[in-house]
Amino acid sequence: MADERWRAAFCRDAVDVYQHLMPGAEVVPARPVVFTERGQQELAQVALDIRAAIRSFVMDRWSTAGQLADALGADSSTFPLTDPDEPITAAAFDVLRPDVILERGTAQLLELNIDGSVGGTRQVDQLGAEFSAAASRLGVGLREAPNNVSARFALISETLKASGTGRGHVVFPHFPVGLVPHLQPWEGFEAWTGAMAPQAEELGLTCAAFPLSELTLGSTGRLMAGGREVDAVVRLFSTADQPASPGLDALRSAVLGRRVLLHTSEIGELVSNKRLLAWMWDAVRKEDPAWGEVLRKHVPESIDLDPAVDGVSDLLDRVCAEQDSWVLKPADGYGGQGVVVGADTGAGEWQRAVRARLEPGDGHSWILQRRVVDDGLTMTFTDRSSQVTTVRVPVVYGPFVFGSKAGGVLVRHGSEPRSGVINIQRGACWNTVLTVD
Repeated sequence: MADERWRAAFCRDAVDVYQHLMPGAEVVPARPVVFTERGQQELAQVALDIRAAIRSFVMDRWSTAGQLADALGADSSTFPLTDPDEPITAAAFDVLRPDVILERGTAQLLELNIDGSVGGTRQVDQLGAEFSAAASRLGVGLREAPNNVSARFALISETLKASGTGRGHVVFPHFPVGLVPHLQPWEGFEAWTGAMAPQAEELGLTCAAFPLSELTLGSTGRLMAGGREVDAVVRLFSTADQPASPGLDALRSAVLGRRVLLHTSEIGELVSNKRLLAWMWDAVRKEDPAWGEVLRKHVPESIDLDPAVDGVSDLLDRVCAEQDSWVLKPADGYGGQGVVVGADTGAGEWQRAVRARLEPGDGHSWILQRRVVDDGLTMTFTDRSSQVTTVRVPVVYGPFVFGSKAGGVLVRHGSEPRSGVINIQRGACWNTVLTVD
């Protein structure tokens, strides 16, 4: 991407590409991230291997959502759409977007994100299409990844057909809590959903946005959206975070009564709990499971910060002495919330943070995870005045998987050469991966 012709063309288009994704942003990426086809396939394979490992670990030990929730010490009220007797099947792991960084060229897992509510699907498709078109205008061959939205609808269609439903109406409820700012207004969310309708129709589905609070139940117990029966609901973000409403009650009744397909089950939130990574590391230290090599290669060493475990005092001494090597994370958190990086924290503050997480009544479980050092990526940025800067920035890659199929890659990176948590809500930039031979 060093060719001046490419850089100038991408810079001219970049502000327009990002005007809907990052409204008001002063600085935006001037190009996509570029992988070889083989490089993207290898990243997708890491995602599949990590999923196979966590699926094997969980399904060998727990049969139902309730059993797993009890083992994790999870509050059942945080999973209002889950029956404790719901069996844990392979379908609970169908959709994932693990967040990984590259350390010395090897993918290292930060978060599992095994859940249908993970964001960025359409944004990745939009970025891929826009940047691919910009490259095509230059006669440069950059290929888009498989379309995420189509892959999601294909998985929903397959699931509905397996349940005996040939066609289906898919609703995206407007969740008040969790959406990025430009999708929080109803008009923006409705337009975002409507743009996906043609891809749904190609698979014999229809889709529409609908206010979560206005969902109702029909006379037969079917979920209704504006007088129309709903066959599948795409769950966006954590249900427990949403305000109480008659619509949420109707959704819960329909899901627990098995009158509507929930894409995906809240079991995904349970199997994304980071304590499982620590327990997997415990298992590898004691035995040699088939997935042990995947864990050692791609999952940083993880320790369950459980005050009931023997040897906690020795553990505290170790992680305080090796402060720069560890990161403190809430086991059930997401989006970088609550993360404390030892290397970015004063010694006294770090010790207090770790010890505080061992006090009763904290309300969360915590893990310690070995800090991984991002290789970084040299990126070009532009602004509305077409000024161009080139900076080496930290990068998080999120390869999508739907069922057995790999999709596109959500990339988030900073616009400045600093470390810390890379998250859209904290000002990181959206991006994606295009490929070359």
